[in-house]
Amino acid sequence: MTWYCHPNSHHPFADQAMPKNHRSFSEVDSTVSKACRGVDLPPGLDEEIGRAAKAICRTTGDHLSAFADALEDYDKGASGAPNIDRAAQGLFQAMQKGQHLSALLAGPAAVDLLLADAVPNIRLEDMDQPLVLLGIMLQVSAFRDDRLDLLSDRTQSLNPLASCQTGQILVWPQSFPSGDLILKKSADDPELAAVQPGMEGIEIDDETWRRLTTLANRMLVEASDASRMAGAGAGLLDND
Repeated sequence: MTWYCHPNSHHPFADQAMPKNHRSFSEVDSTVSKACRGVDLPPGLDEEIGRAAKAICRTTGDHLSAFADALEDYDKGASGAPNIDRAAQGLFQAMQKGQHLSALLAGPAAVDLLLADAVPNIRLEDMDQPLVLLGIMLQVSAFRDDRLDLLSDRTQSLNPLASCQTGQILVWPQSFPSGDLILKKSADDPELAAVQPGMEGIEIDDETWRRLTTLANRMLVEASDASRMAGAGAGLLDND
């Protein structure tokens, strides 16, 4: 597997010099959630992916391009759902040949399966956006004591590529090498120091934000008497 990036986007680990605008973390959460609904992700995943995007931006800065890439790739069929039978055994592979494994679909299921102690570790083959999985790991770990590690399949005995515990990143990846990934629980390491989360909003790349809002805007409906009768439009507080 090689790192799979959208051809029109920057590498998530590159130093981006694109114009940016300040966004609140709540805005990140809600916009990514709406974008998930805009590409027809299964119900319930929108909120989880939105929280994952918020968690990773709050902790490490603007890495929303990975979420935009994952959403667009799922939308055009370049990535897809895992094979359910194999996933239950801890092997996550794309169900359809020629597709990448979608982190949007595989990530939540893989983390849940691991934390349920159903399997000792999870293998993820040819997954499109590992940073999305890292965001899910980070968000879920806030409610658990387990340390979650992401390792390269080829170097499992070495240090993890990424590690999360209690809602904090202990190891931040400089890059994701080619090859499959292994997700596992690990014992505490007192030498690992957490990356402290930021407390304010974040500067988001304008082009990445445009891509996300384009998908989110699919949820809008044309104003009409029928749409208003069905409940469309903002409420009195303009936030419902």
